[in-house]
Amino acid sequence: MTRTCRDTVLAPIIKTVEDAQTRQAPVQKIADRLAGVFVPLVLSLSILTAAGWLLSGSPLTISVMNAVAVLVIACPCALGLATPLAILTGTTRAASKGILVKGGDIIERSRAIEVVILDKTGTITEGKPRLASYKGIGMDDYEALHIATSLERLSEHSIAKAITEKDNREALRVSDFTAIPGSGIKGTINGKSVMIGNADFAEAGDAAHLHTDFRSRDYRGSTVVHLSYDNKSAGVFMISDSIRKETAEAVKVLQKAGIQVLMITGDHRDTALHTAAEAGLKGEAVMAGMSPVDKAETIRNLQKEGKRVMMVGDGINDAPALVQADVGVAMGRATDIALESADMVLMQSNLLLVPEALEISKKIYAVIRQNLFLAFIYNMIALPLAVGGVLQPIFAALAMTLSSLSVVGNSMKLKKA
Repeated sequence: MTRTCRDTVLAPIIKTVEDAQTRQAPVQKIADRLAGVFVPLVLSLSILTAAGWLLSGSPLTISVMNAVAVLVIACPCALGLATPLAILTGTTRAASKGILVKGGDIIERSRAIEVVILDKTGTITEGKPRLASYKGIGMDDYEALHIATSLERLSEHSIAKAITEKDNREALRVSDFTAIPGSGIKGTINGKSVMIGNADFAEAGDAAHLHTDFRSRDYRGSTVVHLSYDNKSAGVFMISDSIRKETAEAVKVLQKAGIQVLMITGDHRDTALHTAAEAGLKGEAVMAGMSPVDKAETIRNLQKEGKRVMMVGDGINDAPALVQADVGVAMGRATDIALESADMVLMQSNLLLVPEALEISKKIYAVIRQNLFLAFIYNMIALPLAVGGVLQPIFAALAMTLSSLSVVGNSMKLKKA
């Protein structure tokens, strides 16, 4: 079937990504706002200081020196350093731990995260699927594998690799190949329509009885992939993927910090529940059978409830959700589109880096607030002294330097965070 670009399944995914990218990040540029008020206020104060001293009968030189002292004291060096220096030091420290943060504004969003959503395949699991078992329907098992392999060799999905590794025969000729993100792939072999994917996509409802049979043989937690040939169920493949060894611990750490952890996947609910149980998640925390657009919509609904959401994923199917989330995190071995869509990248595919990233963000934000306090408390103490003629410009310059050094020293704490 031929369709225009806007009618393809990929079109709404692209549209979702574009819509999410247009939203304004809730970043509060505290230092910029304060400087915008503080600088003109100090200039006015300096003029008033000079005028006041002149009106009191003081010489012009004394009046000017006091006015200059006010300007020197209020020079916003410490204020200008407060935010960027903390972000630079903190993000450098994060990078040394394997957490790449793409921008300073992400820090503010990360420190307030309330919900962390984890993709299943490649995030909660290792992302190294293997073909655990397969069975032909109405044809020989090996023939079903050969047809599936011929089509899957044109796919870049990790499941495709798991299937093709089992068959080294020369591939059958495939035409009209099409990949449907979140559903499966299709093409034509020997003039017959071939589809591989979930049951709905492959129209394999008549093979549902095989689910029970396979589960009873210890294939629980496996992803079920259906093969349709000439519009009839032709095979079923069980794809297994081991859970990451640190997943359960990472989930526990996040939950202990008061963060709600959810799992989202396009897989069948039975498969998802089994994996979730291994990860330490209960059934109500599982969202299964989700398309790429459904994932983004789920996050959008949580945001409408006022929740700050972090999404962790690794595939092209996760891209809309990564962009929609307040903070999107891509695993180290993620696809290019996932890496591009994410706000953070875990350079090591280790889920324990997720709570680590949240903790570092909180520490960076705390240091920013401390720096702003240090910059302003100094001004609040020193400005009255300068206006009163107690501080000469040379001592005002020294005090300004000490203020900047205090901000630098406070920011350096993050090197040990």
